[in-house]
Amino acid sequence: MANALATSSSPYLLQHAEHPVDWVPWSQDALERASRVDKPLLISIGYSACHWCQAMAHESFENAEVAAVMNEHFVCIKVDREERPDLDAIYLDACQALTGQSGWPLHVFATPDGRPFYAGTYFPPQPTEHLPGWQQVIEALGTAWTEQRHEIEETGTRLAATLSGAAQLAPAVAVPDAPFLDQATTAIAKRFDSVHGGFGGAPKFPPSTALAFLLARDQLPMVRYTLASMASGGIFDQVGGGFFRYAVDPAWSEPHFEKLLADNALLATRYAEAASVTGDPAFGRVAERTLDWIVRDLSCEDGGFASALAADSGSTEGAFYTWTPQQLRDALTSDDATTAMAWFGVADAGSREGDSTVLEERGAAPEPQARDRILDALLVAREGRARPARDDKRIVSWNALTISALVAGSERLGRGDQLAAAERCAALILETAQDHRGRLLRLIPRDTDDHSQIPAGVLEDHAHLLDALVALYEATTNERWLQAATQLAAVLLRDFVDPDRGGFFSTANDHE
Repeated sequence: MANALATSSSPYLLQHAEHPVDWVPWSQDALERASRVDKPLLISIGYSACHWCQAMAHESFENAEVAAVMNEHFVCIKVDREERPDLDAIYLDACQALTGQSGWPLHVFATPDGRPFYAGTYFPPQPTEHLPGWQQVIEALGTAWTEQRHEIEETGTRLAATLSGAAQLAPAVAVPDAPFLDQATTAIAKRFDSVHGGFGGAPKFPPSTALAFLLARDQLPMVRYTLASMASGGIFDQVGGGFFRYAVDPAWSEPHFEKLLADNALLATRYAEAASVTGDPAFGRVAERTLDWIVRDLSCEDGGFASALAADSGSTEGAFYTWTPQQLRDALTSDDATTAMAWFGVADAGSREGDSTVLEERGAAPEPQARDRILDALLVAREGRARPARDDKRIVSWNALTISALVAGSERLGRGDQLAAAERCAALILETAQDHRGRLLRLIPRDTDDHSQIPAGVLEDHAHLLDALVALYEATTNERWLQAATQLAAVLLRDFVDPDRGGFFSTANDHE
């Protein structure tokens, strides 16, 4: 029997609608219910393309015995982090404060009014050397709520005070000057991985915002080496274009295979900018292939863009993207297969379980005609495989980032079709995802959507779209985009600004 998530529009929540757990979506009713029955909250936050979210669902939430314990001790709330980035940010900070780390799936235990007192990410079904088992956790916390209520309440109160600190920041005395920016550059450079590119160790995420800062500061060696390392590594889909979420190793070789729209929009912009600044056509090619992947695999009929492709294909993570030597031989001519295996470093033993390999540029690339022939043939062959699931919700801020990326691509790569796609997406948002006050919704609605059920847009939706509209105006000189940008700026100043300390809140002034 379905639980209360069955009427949700979120693909992530719908994935949990048939669980024996009595999941409910986040709402004031859920908090009031927790207060009424005097049970703590179990807040589980994730997103549809998250491999470990799905793993924990199969291992624990589909287990009737485990679900009975959860239902007995907690009001269990499911949150799609992409629909509610405000809740996600608060509880990520709580997890970081409590454990020193965070990620997804995110599990936070809180008092009925939402004050967190315990948190963690993935928990296995049975205890391991490093982690307690999920049932062990929920049974212990259920008992603690009964027997140590006072200590739990105190923990929640202290942590809530800590988490509110960001709202109390005082304004800076002056705008950051050149010495301040030099200090920031030096701090970033200290974390630079001179062997593999990027910053820090594994897991390794593409550092889009750091690269934007370094490009603006003319720190080209770090930028060039990082962009080149990522583009040649397994984190880049060598066959279809586009980047995976992150690498589990420091060398960008072994990816976690989900693909997100926002990550790729930001990276396409960085590669297009780098192509323009450095004159290196290889960076332009990566930008172009990434944007082509977005348009090919994430476009919706109305001009919007879906948010993600999942990591798993069928029941196996990454099966859609990896290749065995025999699969390459089946897809290519004998000569091209030999060339491809040398180019991508494919050996008979493979680099992963089952003799499959994540393709990387390990050898010299063939000349352009052979390169394109090999990639086209592999792409056609790959289309016959079971495809990763697509999350079709259209997040306004991510679509806005994509508009900016398409504009950057059209300007630097001479692609008029990309500019047309950007304009079509911008028009869709302005025509369907704004309320009567000029505020944005979090999601681009579909014709069948109940707009009252779509979460309100947050700061990033408005800011990213404002940036995209300015870019569109500069590229087209169409007054429509300038007028829309001006109106959106007024909404930001009216509804999001902090009149006392300066800056902007992440949610509007009448948000919960």
